[in-house]
Amino acid sequence: REREWRAEGDKYVNFLANRRPSSKPEDLDAVQAWLEEQQSAADAGDEASGDGWMQEFEDRVKAVFDNAVAFNGTRTAVGVCANCLKKGFELRIKQFKHAPAPPER
Repeated sequence: REREWRAEGDKYVNFLANRRPSSKPEDLDAVQAWLEEQQSAADAGDEASGDGWMQEFEDRVKAVFDNAVAFNGTRTAVGVCANCLKKGFELRIKQFKHAPAPPER
């Protein structure tokens, strides 16, 4: 959650900038807000994002877990939990990608 990484202050943001320059702070609240924006756009008939939203969703969620492991370490409770959650997410997203499409609304 954003308030948790913000509590770390500049330490977390600087860590990402120095150790994971291709990454940025990401949290589940931000992912949820982004998903809600995507849904609103789709409901409004905006096809601008096309099918790329799924890959972006996957990348954002994985960034949450990867950043947690990088910052906290693989042997900490947070790191172990993040790795476990990432593996579960990867399994579910793979199943989701291969699931039949729902009927048109």
